[in-house]
Amino acid sequence: WRVSGGYLYVVGSGDLPNFTAYNAPWSSKYQEINRVVIDGNITSIGSYAFYNRKRTEPIFVATSAENLRSLNIGNYAFYVDEKVANERFTECLSENSTSKTLMNPLKLNISGSIGERAFENRLVFTNGLEFNYNGINKTNINTLNFSLSIGNYAFSMGADKGGAKQDINGINKDKYTNYDLKLPYCTTSIGAYAFFEFYRLKGLSFFGGIPTDVSTPTYANNL
Repeated sequence: WRVSGGYLYVVGSGDLPNFTAYNAPWSSKYQEINRVVIDGNITSIGSYAFYNRKRTEPIFVATSAENLRSLNIGNYAFYVDEKVANERFTECLSENSTSKTLMNPLKLNISGSIGERAFENRLVFTNGLEFNYNGINKTNINTLNFSLSIGNYAFSMGADKGGAKQDINGINKDKYTNYDLKLPYCTTSIGAYAFFEFYRLKGLSFFGGIPTDVSTPTYANNL
């Protein structure tokens, strides 16, 4: 890994190990980091890898023509607590005081798993969540051997109960309207409360058709 120009580049291949809170090797460099770029050959991001650090929004490099990569994301890997989430929300509005914009959408193009609370509260200061799988449909899903499992509270937004939700009126509403989230056809499981308190989420659907074997608690518990 290296830090350059405000970016933390995690390069190489294989699995990143699991860490404990605030104990990843790049912890001493967080004051220099604004974004994290994950190499396309990294196959697993360990638990707590970027735990509770507000300027570690990830960019995932794709590895195929279908804009797809194999990646497992560990528990609490990109988690931030309510205090950090609301601080970052306020910073985003201050940094973009004219346009009132948040961070760009969190874009995921992975085949694998998203661990428990992996992105909890990240979406408080991010303009949405996008699952981006160009060219993936029912006919080629088996060839690609694609699957996606989403852990408990993976994208929950508990911090939204604080300042972020109260300040939403300060955001340019033309850019930040409610939207439907589309999950890929081969989603195999959705954990309990995976999208809890996701206040801009109007509905949840699947592109490519409704999965026949998705394991999920009742949607009322997830949304």
